[in-house]
Amino acid sequence: MTKNAAVWMDVIDWSQVDIELEKENRDWMKATKLQSSQGHSTSGSSTFGNETPESRILSRVRRSFSESQPPPPVHFPKRQYRPIDFSLLSDKLTILPALQDDIATLVNFAIGSRDQIATCAALDLEYLEALPQMYFNLRRTVEELVACPGVRNQACSGPAHVVLNFAEKRARHHVIERVDKNREQYINLVKILERGVGDVIPISAVRVETAITLLARAVATKTKHRESVLESASFLFYHLVSLVNDSIRASPSMRQFFSHCIDALGNEFIAPFPEKTRTLLYHMLEHRRLAPLLAPIFSPNANPDDFVAMYQKIAGTFLEDPDLSFSLLSKFDVQSWLKANCPTLSDRQNFVAIVGQSLAACGLAPPTNLGPVFEIFRSHLRLLFRHQFPSLYDNVIQLLLNRLIKIIAIRIYFFSI
Repeated sequence: MTKNAAVWMDVIDWSQVDIELEKENRDWMKATKLQSSQGHSTSGSSTFGNETPESRILSRVRRSFSESQPPPPVHFPKRQYRPIDFSLLSDKLTILPALQDDIATLVNFAIGSRDQIATCAALDLEYLEALPQMYFNLRRTVEELVACPGVRNQACSGPAHVVLNFAEKRARHHVIERVDKNREQYINLVKILERGVGDVIPISAVRVETAITLLARAVATKTKHRESVLESASFLFYHLVSLVNDSIRASPSMRQFFSHCIDALGNEFIAPFPEKTRTLLYHMLEHRRLAPLLAPIFSPNANPDDFVAMYQKIAGTFLEDPDLSFSLLSKFDVQSWLKANCPTLSDRQNFVAIVGQSLAACGLAPPTNLGPVFEIFRSHLRLLFRHQFPSLYDNVIQLLLNRLIKIIAIRIYFFSI
């Protein structure tokens, strides 16, 4: 006999099992019906049997839990900044006084942030310079007499004379004190930087952005003060542009804020109006450090009447700042200007003369810094040459012949059409 306790399935009477299961099922059904009939008789409600499962569940929930309470009242926080009077924004004489305190707060914050960051950098530099000076090696010589006890009852002639030459570590205590004070100042400054800006800076930023939003809304709704609003908005635009300095560029938050405000004002009140494009160009050429900030707003194709004049202004100064000229000249879509505006023949001839003079100014072998500008001039001359060919054929040929000696290396392959 083995000790295997597994059931022998082949000897089970499956017919008897089925009979027992059917009997148990019948007994369970009888007991269920009896319990249900007793419940109906004792409840005294003749409509219980007609209730739906959903209604019974809801009735039990109502008996088990208290009724739901109404939502708590909502208390809106009070506005933490002073409201802006729109009448002050619609006049260029009053818009700056209305926002002067807020703008000054933001500029002072940028200056303070730059000073704090510069102080951190100076403390780190001083710390790195002082670290190697905290300790130094002092050369020392020590002479010692070492007694000799003798070996195997043999006495020594005398003690051994040992001379030690070594470098001893010495501390410069005044440098260590300076390093400790440096780290203390650095930690205190970091704590100040981690403390946050409080509510003054966000409130000032919100007031300036709210003023820009009100100006944009007034222009969009075409109110009766639309012209004065446009004038004051342009005045605010150039004022904010003039405030962008090294301190604001060094502060990431203020750099982003001023860039956002200038971009919003430029897209709303400068770019859509052709008469303001030329003023924007002259401002960029006069204040070249601000050109990267204003270049995205500059759209010369929006002012087709001054298209050639603005092009000539940039072409006359490209040797002084090739990078700026390249970024501005790339904004001129000459092909769209030719197709959409159908300029007169005299305008196109004037344009060809401007491009030809610029190509000649690049020289026989343009230096590396003039390469991108040279390619733009060459591509523009090609577009002019192809437009309504051969209307400008004689002008281009005359241009080449007049400057043949200097311009022979201008790669005449731009004629390949």
